[in-house]
Amino acid sequence: MFGIDTIIGLVSLSIAIPGMVQTFTHAGRYLSKRLTSTPYTSEVRKIQELIIDLARGRMRTTLETAEDLYCDTPDTSLKSALLGSIKELWSENRKASEAVLKRLDDMYRLETRLDQFIQGHLNSRSVRSRFELKRGRFSIIGTPSIVPHASVSTTLADFNTHGHRGSQPCLLEEKSFPGCSTTLAYESIVSLARNLQSIETPRTLLQLIGFEMQASSPLSPDRFRLVFAFPEGRFNPRSLRDIYLDPVNRPYPPIPRNYRFILPRKLSEAVYQVHQQNLVHKCIRPESILLFDSKSDPSLDEKYPKMIGTPYLVDWQHVRKTMETSMRQPHMDWTYALYQHPERQASPGSVAESKYNIGHDIYSLGVCFLEIGLWESFVVYDEFGPAQSPCLTQAKQKWKDANTSASELMTEAQIEQKVFIDLAAEPLAFEMGEAYSRLVIKCLTCIEGGFGNTLKFVNSQSRDWDEEGVVFIQQIRKELSHASTMGSGIYNQAM
Repeated sequence: MFGIDTIIGLVSLSIAIPGMVQTFTHAGRYLSKRLTSTPYTSEVRKIQELIIDLARGRMRTTLETAEDLYCDTPDTSLKSALLGSIKELWSENRKASEAVLKRLDDMYRLETRLDQFIQGHLNSRSVRSRFELKRGRFSIIGTPSIVPHASVSTTLADFNTHGHRGSQPCLLEEKSFPGCSTTLAYESIVSLARNLQSIETPRTLLQLIGFEMQASSPLSPDRFRLVFAFPEGRFNPRSLRDIYLDPVNRPYPPIPRNYRFILPRKLSEAVYQVHQQNLVHKCIRPESILLFDSKSDPSLDEKYPKMIGTPYLVDWQHVRKTMETSMRQPHMDWTYALYQHPERQASPGSVAESKYNIGHDIYSLGVCFLEIGLWESFVVYDEFGPAQSPCLTQAKQKWKDANTSASELMTEAQIEQKVFIDLAAEPLAFEMGEAYSRLVIKCLTCIEGGFGNTLKFVNSQSRDWDEEGVVFIQQIRKELSHASTMGSGIYNQAM
């Protein structure tokens, strides 16, 4: 059987600490793809169980703990013992292919021994994560600048880490865990950092360098600062909301229409990568989408409004694992709630109808697709603050006038969903074509029956509905690639 030999062959060339968890994760994904063309047998099932263990099971937990212990300890003999155990774990008994099942059992026995060895060293110490940017490894130069209409800021920082040295521009984002103990908050930020660094192709997610602990007090939750690197060759990040509100868009958008196909494709790739990590983002909206100018030859004029590059999804304040308990707390800020499915909205003092799931992210994505296609911000600003755009308020009034009886029995959120669907059905179809219109409607209605059994999708504690959601976003990515052939060039390469 090629499976174990494939994994061992891949990692034996590059086994090292730190970085081994990411190496093993990628090796497991490679093996998973290879198994899709292999007849299903008991051996294949065993290999699949191993892949799950590498992705989110006990073996991954053991490897992560070993990695943190290795990076935290100054004890060279302990470092050597850990590295030797890891190499033994992945190099044991590489012989005849018919011995696959025996080798798997050997690997799990070695993993158990490694875990016992690690736990023995953890009893007398508090191990810090390799992702934590401690004093001497990270310092901010000057004062961070807030990105307009976004939850992040930019700064120049000095680094002295495994992969980053010297000064470089970076993005900062605050993250807290209300209601969590200090220990649980720290474990949660480490888990998020591992997820973000394990993403297979982070072309639409910024590279996480690490996190910094912020000062806390008994009256406030522990706070952290996530630190991301700028994409190579990029500068001047702007949120998609800030770009929408740029006066250069009036009376007509200056950018070619083909970029309105490119943005959704790249954005759907980012959401797909988040869901692949068994996470729900919970805050997909134009404020959470950043675009950068290019540092290419200025004569090419590769920046807005002549062209728009890759969107990067940010804003991890509300992210959580798909299987974690949901408090069903809705957003009280209407500028957030506008992008939330109606069953995730509720009046002050009450809870949302359902726990947040992948389908709710897809709904938010559909609202973003609608705005991109119309190139119309649904939120505008004046001297009094944020307000719904004339486009949206007029469409809502038109729908209410045409559906007087029904609107009296519906919440504003339910009416807004109907209005979004109507906007996607007509003006969007004329603007972007019927194929794009259909896929936006599919996103806006996925909870109501776009895929799977709705009750199972919303309430099940199994992983079935998670997997169906990931398959659904994969299909959206494919449909976006066929919605138009207008886009061409370096930003419109197939995913």
